[in-house]
Amino acid sequence: MTKGLVRKKLDADKAMVEILARVSDGESLVTICKDRHLPAKGTFYRWLAEAGDGSEMRDNYARAMEHRGQLFGERVTDLAEQVISDPDLCPQRARVAIDALKWSAGRLAPKTYGDRASVELSGDVTATLVPI
Repeated sequence: MTKGLVRKKLDADKAMVEILARVSDGESLVTICKDRHLPAKGTFYRWLAEAGDGSEMRDNYARAMEHRGQLFGERVTDLAEQVISDPDLCPQRARVAIDALKWSAGRLAPKTYGDRASVELSGDVTATLVPI
């Protein structure tokens, strides 16, 4: 027995549009795919795999995840402002939330929020050519 998780026949295109919009709005795929009118998480991942690298579906999902990361980065600022303006807000709880949001933002939107490593090289380069 399927424990009440019977899902209706899906319109894949409509489902994908809704999933991508909700991911962009900050929801997790786990939460989204719990909705009975949407595919299970495994089905969604199968769709991505079947679409293949460089497909429009994968590009759209990557873009939605990056938007989610941008949203998390903005939420860090909002939460920090709340801590500053509300003396009753527990700073330790806010710190945990901010750290989690910063970590997620850094992974989902690395160009904007990722850790940057700078590499500097100096010195002489010597090459020896060997005839073949």
